[in-house]
Amino acid sequence: AAYALKMLRPDREADVAAIRLLAREALAGRSVSHPHLIAVLDSQIGRTPRFVVTPWLVGSTVASRLKRGPSLDVPAALWIARQVAEALQALDAEGWMHGDIKPSNVLLTREGHATVLDLGFARRRDEMLTLDEQFLTGTGYYLAPEYFTATLRPDIRSDLYSLGVMLYELLACRLPLHGESLAELAVRHKQT
Repeated sequence: AAYALKMLRPDREADVAAIRLLAREALAGRSVSHPHLIAVLDSQIGRTPRFVVTPWLVGSTVASRLKRGPSLDVPAALWIARQVAEALQALDAEGWMHGDIKPSNVLLTREGHATVLDLGFARRRDEMLTLDEQFLTGTGYYLAPEYFTATLRPDIRSDLYSLGVMLYELLACRLPLHGESLAELAVRHKQT
């Protein structure tokens, strides 16, 4: 069997935010097991070198598939979305949300098996985000509108919104909303 080792770069070994993200990935990946969710097999967070170990997966990301164009047919796009939704359901059942659903975080095998990757932004249901973490989380185009407000709190529904954006992109080969900056994108999210 082959394994992947995700390590912090030497210049980030003492970076508290980077360590926190790696620790979240280790905890979420070891506490939730599902065929469509990346498994964390081992980790070392408390001392250097800091790392997580996952299975080595062969395939390409949904983002790579989108770059090749054209859009997917409806059954293929729905099959990918269903697998991602099942992984999100498994996370939610254990009190987690992913926090960064986007095409580059979903790996597809040649046979069409989807695996949700990168659990660094995963968090427990009751965990509040700081303002800095809120805007570091995810890619702006895939963030749910509640990320742009002070009154609403992201939860598993936020992940489902991100999945919806990804499904739209798979079918239309374009994003539903555009913006030149995060601020402009926030306005479009609130007005659409």
